[in-house]
Amino acid sequence: MATENVSVSARIGNHIRRLRKEKEITIEALASSIQKSASTVSKYENGMISIDLDTLVDIARVLNVEPQHLVALATTDSSGQSFDESYNYDTFFRNRLQPSKVFMYQYDGRIKRVVKSILDIVPNEQEKEIKCSLHLDVPDFADADLCRYFYTGKMFSYDTIIYFLMTNPFNPCGRISICAVNPYYLQHLEQKETKFYGLFSGFSFRPFTPFSSKVILSLSPLHEDEDLMENLTLSKDDFKSFKKYNFMLLDPEEY
Repeated sequence: MATENVSVSARIGNHIRRLRKEKEITIEALASSIQKSASTVSKYENGMISIDLDTLVDIARVLNVEPQHLVALATTDSSGQSFDESYNYDTFFRNRLQPSKVFMYQYDGRIKRVVKSILDIVPNEQEKEIKCSLHLDVPDFADADLCRYFYTGKMFSYDTIIYFLMTNPFNPCGRISICAVNPYYLQHLEQKETKFYGLFSGFSFRPFTPFSSKVILSLSPLHEDEDLMENLTLSKDDFKSFKKYNFMLLDPEEY
């Protein structure tokens, strides 16, 4: 139990540090606002000491977030939103009815770098559904809890197509979808390092507009090399197809 408490404290501390830096609040300023020493706040952020409830509320007030925002990622069970559509057992999970991870890559031209994310997929045979969660923009696949954004929802899997529909549990208007060709349909899955492609869609707040982004997904981490970058960025053929059909189409032959 003590180990679990330390782990939760460390995760909460990581979230506090990330939010504090995003809001450009110094550790000294945060300490002064909650009437603690800078060294104590540093220990909070590093998970060296647990944070009492009153202090957690004070920190949330300074960071301008709800207290539950600071603890949700550390204690979430990845439960999804309620959908009416039931689970379909197709080839993607017919022999894989256990938790799975999908590694997702996209290129964000606003920050000029590849964004790495992790999709956790948990089929539930009894409830006839597939729950999923997305840790979006992780510094490293080993540090999913340090993600920049977090979403939960459900996956819908069919013979040729898979959909992920998710919501930000801290901001209900933050909804995203990922649509991809089922890798079994592409006969790629036998080679676990082989990537498959999809479209990631949602709403951007910088700039304030709907968006879609090309993504690469894989059942194992990929080498971040020139080939991956070339596949993530929109090519001349992509633009030609966009102009011809007025659709953003992804050609499987490119992959």
